[in-house]
Amino acid sequence: MFRSGMAAMGFDFAIPMFFIEGDADRVTPGEPAEQYFNEITAPHKEFVWIRGGDHFIPFDRPDEFLAELVARVMPFARD
Repeated sequence: MFRSGMAAMGFDFAIPMFFIEGDADRVTPGEPAEQYFNEITAPHKEFVWIRGGDHFIPFDRPDEFLAELVARVMPFARD
């Protein structure tokens, strides 16, 4: 069911795609997201695992989450 929900968004994107997933997330497991990520096409895409991160990475580990956004997403926001 999770995969079919993701597939409903399609597989071709005209914008950069970034997936930031916690490897300890029991609400939304990262493995199906990584499988979907591997199937999509985008001008740029990155999959980032946050080791020990759970479902609430932006709240539980805001410094680490922000560092990933600044390092990976911000360069594309400047264009």
